Amino acid sequence: MSKFIKHILPLFLIVLFLFLRFYNIKESFFFINDMGRDMLVLQAWKDTGKPPLLGPQTSVLPFNQSAIYFYLLYPGFLLSQGNPISSIYTLAVIYIITFIVGLYLLKDNPKFYKILLVSFFLISIHPQYITQSRFVWNPSFVTPFIAASLISFYFLLQKFTKLKIWIFAFSIATAISLSYSVAPLLIAIFIYWLLFNRKYFISFFMTLFVSFFVLNLPTIFFE
Repeated sequence: MSKFIKHILPLFLIVLFLFLRFYNIKESFFFINDMGRDMLVLQAWKDTGKPPLLGPQTSVLPFNQSAIYFYLLYPGFLLSQGNPISSIYTLAVIYIITFIVGLYLLKDNPKFYKILLVSFFLISIHPQYITQSRFVWNPSFVTPFIAASLISFYFLLQKFTKLKIWIFAFSIATAISLSYSVAPLLIAIFIYWLLFNRKYFISFFMTLFVSFFVLNLPTIFFE
């Protein structure tokens, strides 16, 4: 790959991503809806030292998501001393880390490397993604964890190892724990694995089960 594609273009995309999300943010940022709920939960965690056991309630069903949602927000909340804008920074950091790690892992595969570049470009300029990042009423970490799931699944198909299966399992389990709408993706992957990789099916199934159980343990018992 050329130096432009390998170094200059990724840097440009990161700058573009950040510019569209943080330009004039102090004047355009406003505090609404679920952000108040999140700040109250995080502040209560800080004051009492007791982490939340349940995540936010879904808007479709009267059912709580995994508390991992709040666990992702908490470090930024502490570093910013409770500033509501911390959720925007947290969201951006997770997107960029996923992008950089993905580029590093795919550097020897020009086809998928370029697909990741194009995908990140589209995410960077998509109006809905920009709106969701600038005016965060309910930060969505789903896309980065879906990307992590797909990248880890790609490497898992190349060669099955315990480390790869655990990374994939926790990535997809986290994505679904944050939004149950991701479940059809897992069903498709599950069927594919059952059809073409039966040799490791038990390991695949058990790793997924443990990952979901761990990430949703409080929800299972307290919901």
